[in-house]
Amino acid sequence: LKEQLIGKIQFKKYQEQFIGQLTMSYENKAGLALTAAKSLLCFNKIDSPESINRHIEAVTPERLRHVANE
Repeated sequence: LKEQLIGKIQFKKYQEQFIGQLTMSYENKAGLALTAAKSLLCFNKIDSPESINRHIEAVTPERLRHVANE
């Protein structure tokens, strides 16, 4: 990951899988409440599931490599 980019198709599949797992976790109301509480305590805001998905979709393989090399 630090030296070679993940292919765009493979990366898109990883994003879709991650978003799918998050979507499934939103069905657990207790878990959703805990996640919202942590977000409020740490960041003083609560992002909607749609907003979180947009942030995930905005990540690129290049950005991921950049962060991996920091």
